[in-house]
Amino acid sequence: MIRKPGNPVTNITFPADFLVDEHGIIRTAHYGEDEGDHLLFEQLKSFALTGEAI
Repeated sequence: MIRKPGNPVTNITFPADFLVDEHGIIRTAHYGEDEGDHLLFEQLKSFALTGEAI
């Protein structure tokens, strides 16, 4: 949380998607710019089927 003098508490969060392999290693990290910015479904599907991040 960020607290500014004279302002109420403001929560600032950003979406993040991570593709993690079977060894617990993050293969893709995507940090979105807004609540609708996520990895594409095709990227998730490809990783699930092949284990390779595109």
